[in-house]
Amino acid sequence: QEVQNSGGKLSRYSEILGLVILAAAITSSVYAYLTLLPLGMATAIGAATSLLLASSPFLASLSLSITISCALSRAAAEGILFRDESSLEKLATIDTVVFDKTGTLTKGKLAITDIIPLIKSDERFGSRKDEREILEYAAIAEKNSGHTIASSIIKMAEDENISVSAPYFFEEIPGEGIVAKHSLKTILLGNRKLMSRYGITIEEPHEGIINKLESDGKTVLILSVDKTPLGLIAFEDALREEAAEVVKALQKMGKKIVILTGDNRNTSFAIGKRIGIYEVISDVLPKEKSFEIQKLRQGGRIVAMVGDGINDAPALSSADVGIAFGCKSQIAVQSGHVLLLKSDLRNVVHAIEISSKCTSSAKSTIALSMLYHSAAIGGILISYSVMGTAVAPVAAAAACIVYSVFSLSQAASILSYKFRAIGRAKRK
Repeated sequence: QEVQNSGGKLSRYSEILGLVILAAAITSSVYAYLTLLPLGMATAIGAATSLLLASSPFLASLSLSITISCALSRAAAEGILFRDESSLEKLATIDTVVFDKTGTLTKGKLAITDIIPLIKSDERFGSRKDEREILEYAAIAEKNSGHTIASSIIKMAEDENISVSAPYFFEEIPGEGIVAKHSLKTILLGNRKLMSRYGITIEEPHEGIINKLESDGKTVLILSVDKTPLGLIAFEDALREEAAEVVKALQKMGKKIVILTGDNRNTSFAIGKRIGIYEVISDVLPKEKSFEIQKLRQGGRIVAMVGDGINDAPALSSADVGIAFGCKSQIAVQSGHVLLLKSDLRNVVHAIEISSKCTSSAKSTIALSMLYHSAAIGGILISYSVMGTAVAPVAAAAACIVYSVFSLSQAASILSYKFRAIGRAKRK
């Protein structure tokens, strides 16, 4: 109901068209009546009545409402909800689809793949910092964090029977990492930006290890204790099985695909390359995502943003069409123009496809209305004034009924629409 009440451009066009047709029908019937009155009252009334019966001024609006309702029902059957009619129309016009990486293109379940000590046995702390000790420091730092990385680290620590106590100082720096203090030690766990902020230099051999891990599509955190880099922890977030298929389908539809992520350039490009995306905007802080979307729009692009988390909410609002994926975050849901209830990227393609189908059907309905009424009103006037042949009111009414049935059946046909660009999303 909200969608139908919102009123998009096509609805306004159909309403204006209805008023124009109504005015044309009344004007032509009055003209016919006055013109043919000298031939007799019956002839004049018959002509005027035929013109009125042949017209159906607001059938275009009715057909369009049915088209929209059927499109919404068809989309809802796939777990796709549109917030308003303008979003349904706008999605058909987008030329760029921007994907958040973590939790959208990937499953959002970070698994630890590597723990690499950087301290040798003859250096600080008197012994080699083995994987267990690195994991313990990392778990302490992440103890008070709600990030998905934190849950992976703490779970692994628990599996290793490592007792983790909370730090007495904790600070989470967006886009960089964590600063924590525990047992008079300062623990840093984050990326290069965090290390640079605290004046910690990463040696060239260690930088080479980080680059290698990132080129494999892994996210790497650096652990430093009292300004000494102790180790690296690498994570891998598995791509969704359907990601490459979805990217290919969107590209076939002529869409440009972009990854927008806070992850580093090496990891982001490695992930993008696997699924055929080569336009990547990386190292973006959550608060900067909306700015990047605005830059794309200012460059002339019509942008749809697909994201699932709290960090994506501003970007979803800034896009021409924001697509909330999986509806995991209430803020993302409130910011999105389209809601995908299933965590399946194929529904991004389906949403665009049903939007395009609805828009093309609506345009066909308006064009058919213009064609029919031009032919019907013009034909009756020519029949009377030029050929001198009367068109019976019954025949005019029959023509209108045939047109109405055809128009309404075409509008309702979208209910049985079968998606062609890609297979259906999994039922969950």
